[in-house]
Amino acid sequence: MEQKKRYAYLDSLKTAAIFCVCLYHFPWTAPQNYSDPLTVSLMAGRFLRGINSICVPLFLMVNGALLLNARFDARKHAGRTLRLAAGVYIWYLLTQFIVHGVQSGAGYLTEHARGIFYSALYLYEYDGVTLSHLWFVQMLAALYLLVPLIRAVMDSENREIQKGAVFCALVLFFFTFVVHDFEQVQSILPGLQHLDLSGIGLFQPMQGRYGAMLLYFVLGGLLHRNRDKIVQIRWMVLAAVFVCGAAGLFVEWLAVTKRTEMIYDIVYNGYNCVPTLMMAAAVFISAAKLNRETRLTRLVGRNTLAIYYLHWILGLTVLPAFSLPGSILLNIIKAAALVIVCTLAGEGLRRVPVLRFLI
Repeated sequence: MEQKKRYAYLDSLKTAAIFCVCLYHFPWTAPQNYSDPLTVSLMAGRFLRGINSICVPLFLMVNGALLLNARFDARKHAGRTLRLAAGVYIWYLLTQFIVHGVQSGAGYLTEHARGIFYSALYLYEYDGVTLSHLWFVQMLAALYLLVPLIRAVMDSENREIQKGAVFCALVLFFFTFVVHDFEQVQSILPGLQHLDLSGIGLFQPMQGRYGAMLLYFVLGGLLHRNRDKIVQIRWMVLAAVFVCGAAGLFVEWLAVTKRTEMIYDIVYNGYNCVPTLMMAAAVFISAAKLNRETRLTRLVGRNTLAIYYLHWILGLTVLPAFSLPGSILLNIIKAAALVIVCTLAGEGLRRVPVLRFLI
């Protein structure tokens, strides 16, 4: 009973994360082009949309909570990592064949099967069907390779190792979050508009978003390990942190949008922003305080990887058949429907001998 109660909030977090993913990837919204001045309705919609940036961070934090605290079995972990990597290739092929089959018919598949197989070998886009969402699973598999090392550091009682780990975390935080945020908003800071920080990036130990993802992963493990302490944080403090994070992320979106004169994607580009880190941490701790479990969150929680693969297929084949006006409410309903349908499909796939090991 204790173990079930301990993990209940992690299923809630996975449910929230996959809902945000479905909300973000295939939105039913009207076309949004840059206009100056920006309209109130567009900015309000983008403010709400920006909150979706917590989706991937929450997934990483939940994975960190699970993998960095459970008993470590090297053999099982190696198998889990290989299955995750193999899933990328198998789901690439399944998605390409299903989407091209629906869009172009069986004749197209017969003619282009060889090309699709070759594209799967190097994981590149084939004939307009992108599988850009697979970056998440590839990144997760890469982090899994580091789990033995991270566990050794986190479980060590050596003070010098602990100090070294804190130093490394602060370095990653500075380069992947602080420098990135400054570059985002420097255009609206008096006297700093022309400051070029690109040279500093040469010192960054982990390029791109992987450093930020590693920090989310470790943060989830640490918060879960200290859940008895974090649940003591007051609700007002968590609400304030979340609201400040959402407001800060909106400021970054507005700054970049005005600088580039393009509607900036603050969700994907907001993963390594301090405001997103604030929101994700607030949501994680809030879920730990509630620690509620329902049959729905438990069911969705164990099928999140299947939902992640399947929602992309439905988004490219089924959703285009619907012609509906842009609406925040309709987008929420669509996301909820995707989660439910893909959850049920995931339960079905668990009965398929090969695929059940890949979700």
